[in-house]
Amino acid sequence: MAGDAEEIRRSIKRRMINIQRYNELKAKVDADQRQADKAQGALDNLMSQLEQDFGCKTLAQAEKEAQRLSRLAIVAEDEYNEALAEFEKDWADGTEEVQECE
Repeated sequence: MAGDAEEIRRSIKRRMINIQRYNELKAKVDADQRQADKAQGALDNLMSQLEQDFGCKTLAQAEKEAQRLSRLAIVAEDEYNEALAEFEKDWADGTEEVQECE
């Protein structure tokens, strides 16, 4: 009989440990699911903003648009630098003075 009681105690202890382990794992899974839901919401918001601002529905489209805009920025910078150089050349002799408007 003593052996049966000891076996029952061990069985109950194993089940309690299993229940405790289950609860720990369930809490971790729930926390991970909340984190995943939060990340998905953030991604959805960013993708919506990307489509609204640039008309891109995928990251691949966004990458192509970013490359296109980078090329445009380089062209605009080159044009600006050329115009600035021309302006500085035209005004380099110092004979022309610009008066401030009041």
